[in-house]
Amino acid sequence: TKLTRYIPSETEEETPSEKAIIQQQQEKESCEFIFQHWNEKEIIQHRVLTQKTLSKIKARLNTFGVEELQQAIDHYHTVLTRSEYFWEYRWSLQEFLRSDENVEKFLNTAYLKGLRKKEFQHQVDLSNARTSGFPPAKGIVESQVDVDDIYAT
Repeated sequence: TKLTRYIPSETEEETPSEKAIIQQQQEKESCEFIFQHWNEKEIIQHRVLTQKTLSKIKARLNTFGVEELQQAIDHYHTVLTRSEYFWEYRWSLQEFLRSDENVEKFLNTAYLKGLRKKEFQHQVDLSNARTSGFPPAKGIVESQVDVDDIYAT
């Protein structure tokens, strides 16, 4: 007997099973992208995408988009690698994706600002003030000014 392969024409609609296969493929690609992005950041390298990690990624993809997860990973990497932040604990990808709250924290810029060491808390505010065109006051070096000290008096 001769087997022939059926190829639907472009005018035919996809069957529900074909849609499911396409959706599964897209989900798989998204999971692999998140896994690869995590490894590129060299937070904790994972050699294999385990079923547990895969299920954590899928769970977070139910709430967040791929871009949001990528951004949260980027922010977590920034907090770990820059000296102005006090966060030092390195989560595995599985720990990072343990809950929606973990991901949400690293998407929240106010939370990230709160993770800065005290001497860096107002760093962004100072650089924004410089764009006003006013020079710093005479005899005052920016590193000597602590906003908390100003309001304490």
